[in-house]
Amino acid sequence: MASAPGQSVDGAPFSVTGRAVYGVWGLGKLKQPSLRKVMAAELAGGSGLANVKIRVRSRWNDVLVTILTAVLIVPRAMTFEGVVVK
Repeated sequence: MASAPGQSVDGAPFSVTGRAVYGVWGLGKLKQPSLRKVMAAELAGGSGLANVKIRVRSRWNDVLVTILTAVLIVPRAMTFEGVVVK
């Protein structure tokens, strides 16, 4: 799903952010965004995806919730980025 280094891809860029929530010190999944649903929403007709990246990060409010719940709930922001090509 990635192009060759130094090669640009023509198409419409997309970026979708979802929330993942883990419980019991990050051991169990309570909620996790689906890459399959994101890809299905972006693909229409005969189009395809290129340069797909998944970024996972903790925002300041994620860290605050983690601290306030004594690490029982650990939220994360997951961003799916890429280019829709025809």
